[in-house]
Amino acid sequence: MNYQALIIQFLPHFERNLCWKQLKVKFDDIYQFWLGSTRIIIVNGLEDVQHIFANRHVYDQGDIFAEKFGLVNPNEIIALKGVKYKRHASIVGPLFRGYKINLHLDTAIDCTDNLLDRWRTYNNDPTQVHLNMIEQCRQLALAIFGYIAFDYDLQTLDDENHSNENELCCALHTFHNTAVDLMQLPTVIGRIYLLLNQKYRRSQAIINQYLQRMIDQELAENPTTRAERKRTCLIASLVTSLQQDEMLEATKSEEDRKGT
Repeated sequence: MNYQALIIQFLPHFERNLCWKQLKVKFDDIYQFWLGSTRIIIVNGLEDVQHIFANRHVYDQGDIFAEKFGLVNPNEIIALKGVKYKRHASIVGPLFRGYKINLHLDTAIDCTDNLLDRWRTYNNDPTQVHLNMIEQCRQLALAIFGYIAFDYDLQTLDDENHSNENELCCALHTFHNTAVDLMQLPTVIGRIYLLLNQKYRRSQAIINQYLQRMIDQELAENPTTRAERKRTCLIASLVTSLQQDEMLEATKSEEDRKGT
């Protein structure tokens, strides 16, 4: 299994998926292998995956994921473990429960309608075959997430001809692709890769600029209004939970810290 797993990491994305599928057929829904000194447990069953994510207080994040994603963003929730994860999850988690998501169905439908209108307007030539449906669906997902999480228009669905020029969307794509590439590299090489990757560093700076604008915009809101919106809006919830004295909180143990 060691050599199979090592080879899989360097295969193209499509072929890699076929390899994972073959391993699932051979070893069933749950199996493990060793990649060097790293033990990796693979869970394929949908019900098993749902159970794990629904009980993160029992199943902590794996060391390899926490380590790899921590290189890209040490405060990303997928990179957190233990008490620190529980503190952040208590703020973020309630917003993404099923009944809370249902409150935003109209937003998702409106964004989907915008995408369909764009297809009717720009993609209605029967002689032309468009091959970027996955990219456009990704833009749709970003648009929906922008409204739900940040109450912010990412402008990904405004115009077919300029959609790829959206600064924030391009930065998010670069950030995501870098994280995926990083999973295939040893940690030491990954650190060097991030240090020398100018495109990633520019995308990180752009994302931070937009996030700061969103925070500043939210801080300008009336505190009473923000307190009401924090139950349905991620940015309002995060701003409400900001630590008032970061230096003081940093001196406390992880168990005693409050806020983000």
